[in-house]
Amino acid sequence: MMMTLFDEEQVMRAYVESEKREAAKKAAVISAIEIYQEIGLPVSETIKNSRKI
Repeated sequence: MMMTLFDEEQVMRAYVESEKREAAKKAAVISAIEIYQEIGLPVSETIKNSRKI
């Protein structure tokens, strides 16, 4: 029983960390898009440049 609880806790921690990393990536892309748009790049260039992140 303790092994199962421990494994579930590990899985939950890994999931939370994964979600945090994904959220950080999304925030970086959104920030990059906003910056590109502020400097006046066209939408196509904004999208192309944001894929490099």
